[in-house]
Order: sequence, then structure tokens, then C-alpha cells
Amino acid sequence: MTGRLPFLLPLTAALSCAGALAAAPGGMRPGLWETTVTSNMSGGKPVSTRACISAKQLEDPKGMVPKMEETGMKCEQLDTRVSGNTVHWKMRCTGEAPMEGSGQMTSGTDSYNGKMEMTVKMQGQTMTMSQTMSGRRVGDCPSR
Repeated sequence: MTGRLPFLLPLTAALSCAGALAAAPGGMRPGLWETTVTSNMSGGKPVSTRACISAKQLEDPKGMVPKMEETGMKCEQLDTRVSGNTVHWKMRCTGEAPMEGSGQMTSGTDSYNGKMEMTVKMQGQTMTMSQTMSGRRVGDCPSR
């Protein structure tokens, strides 16, 4: 099972980022965002990524679900609910290592915090991953 961890860690980090930015209930601003994810699968070691998030992406929560075709995964966001500045969601991914789970996050204009749990079926076993995430806007997106 450990041979799949390098595949799952960036995938789950991407899913966390996508879920966390979904629906942008706190009036999140477009720009360059840094997301830090801490997972029980990484031994508690934080993983940080940066991504440019457009105003259009922040308008459509379903548009934030990552396109995972290159990994053979297809993910869909289900049951997204917003209450104040907190969003709750469920996700399901199909492919080589099917996953499903749920999460929530609370956001402001320039930061967010959240958590997510995913159940993964792989090589005949089921594993549960839990993650905490935080994000902050670090500036404008670089010009192309």
C-alpha cells in the first residue's frame, strides 16, 4: 500500500484545496493563494501549494473540483451547502483508488481554515485520511 502514497498525497492535497475554495462563502478575493494541508497520511508533515484563483472560479463551486484525468481519477462535488461564511461539501472520486468524503471550511476575504475526511479503497483495503487545511491570499496572480 505504501507504493501508492506518493500518488495519494498530492491528489488529496489538490482535493483539499479544491474543496476549501469551493463556494467562497467569506467573500474570498481572486489572486495567488497558498494552501497548507496537514494529513495523517503524511505523518503530520504540512504540504504547501500555491495556485492562482480567478473570480470566475470563486463564483462556481463545482468549477473548483480538480480535473484528474491524467491520474485516471474523475471527481465530483456533491451536496455543497453554505451557512454564513462556512461551506460544507461532499466529494466522490472514481478511478484506480476510489474515494469519497466530506469537509468544511470557514473563510474570510484573505484566509480560510478547514478540515476534510476521505475514505479511499485501494488494493482491497479501505483507508481513512483526515486533513486540516489553511489558506491565505499572498498577492495578485503573476502576469502572463
